Amino acid sequence: MVPMAKTNEALKRGSRKTIRSNNGVGCVVSHYFKRTAKSNSSQLHHLPPDVLRSILLRLPFRDSCRMGLLSQKWQGLWRQCCSKVIFTKATMFHSADIQRTRANFARRVNNFLKQLCSPAILNKLAVKFGMRRKHTCHVDGWVQFCAAAKARHIKLDLTPGMKGLAKSSPDDKYIFPMHVFSGADSSSVHVKSLYLGYVSLHTATAGFSGFANLKNYPIQCICHG
Repeated sequence: MVPMAKTNEALKRGSRKTIRSNNGVGCVVSHYFKRTAKSNSSQLHHLPPDVLRSILLRLPFRDSCRMGLLSQKWQGLWRQCCSKVIFTKATMFHSADIQRTRANFARRVNNFLKQLCSPAILNKLAVKFGMRRKHTCHVDGWVQFCAAAKARHIKLDLTPGMKGLAKSSPDDKYIFPMHVFSGADSSSVHVKSLYLGYVSLHTATAGFSGFANLKNYPIQCICHG
């Protein structure tokens, strides 16, 4: 049995940790650092950028967002590798920290998008929350963000809960702004899949020629106008 004194002494000395990363030319490089109670956070901060990005990519969406708030360096790395954003009740609200209202949900999504610089190509943006037509100013902004970021996969599921569904009327449905994708930059050609839930479509939108490269188009509770 190892004496307790020696065990404590070993813990104070710390232990060596190995993290492997790619150096950009196909070779795996090992990074060694000494782990102690006082320097854990600073050692993580000083790891190579490719290692930090790898860490962020492996975290759940909400946890990676929190990491982006630690420092300017983490925020910059988070913006670089955040190609998929998912806004749901689970990702926008903690257990019981705030009222889960549409107004609070919209405010949190807006605050998030303000922090995120539009990447060259956004792989996916998903929204799943029971928004209504009176929240058009918010949802329009999210759709415009998709177009500006040339999002490939867009999911906009605004289906309310069972109680809201029973009380709702067709006039409550958000009108999807097709014209947003009819600009000179042809952002519609980047869209590969489009999921729309509980929205209205005005198919006769002027200047909109359709999504030329759309491969997947699930629909749910959509009214065509």
